[in-house]
Amino acid sequence: MLQHVKCERDAIVTRYLSPTNTRGSRIKAVVNGRQITLPYDHALTPDGNHYAAARKLAGHDNLVGGCIAPTSRAWVVMS
Repeated sequence: MLQHVKCERDAIVTRYLSPTNTRGSRIKAVVNGRQITLPYDHALTPDGNHYAAARKLAGHDNLVGGCIAPTSRAWVVMS
C-alpha cells in the first residue's frame, strides 16, 4: 500500500518546447506557479539546456535531476 509522504522540496520541471513559425526552440521551467522560458542554446547539450533553465528559476547551482520523459526533466535543490 502506498503512503503519502510530505516532501520538503518541490520539483522544478523543465520541458522542451518545439519551434514555431514565430519562435525558436525553448526550454520552459515551472515550479509552484512560477515559470521562466529560455531560448534553446545550441552550444549546450539537451541536459545542459534543461539544467540552465532549472538553475535560473531556482537561483541555485546545487541541483539534482533526471529525465521524466523524452523532452522533460525534473530537478530538486540539494542543500
